[in-house]
Amino acid sequence: MKTLFFSLLLTLSSVADNLSWRGDYDTARKEAVQHEKALLVLLVKAKEVSTHKMLRELFADRPYLKTFQSKSVAVLITYEHGADYPVELYYTTRFPALFIVDEDERFVVEPLYGEEITAQALRELAKRLESR
Repeated sequence: MKTLFFSLLLTLSSVADNLSWRGDYDTARKEAVQHEKALLVLLVKAKEVSTHKMLRELFADRPYLKTFQSKSVAVLITYEHGADYPVELYYTTRFPALFIVDEDERFVVEPLYGEEITAQALRELAKRLESR
């Protein structure tokens, strides 16, 4: 399972060159706090085809990714590998799920789930992050 998780991260690294994904929640959170940025948490099921499609279509070469890069620290968590993030905070049965939290792990915006994660929704989130 770890191999699948790391191959997903490698795929993202090569495709989404505008957004640096972290694979460890605690490290990403510490970095976000240190740099006074929001924490962007993307929780996915690695084996779902829709996950890979969404990552390719919405997290590669999009203008809003520059805002996410400058205003947040992004962490990708696979549900199957889930022991390394606070499950009680990000509990969901709908995947993928996108959460943006502040340094106290309070939601900056309402979470997005599944088909709610669209280019338009991500553009709007980027605008909200710019105004923080």
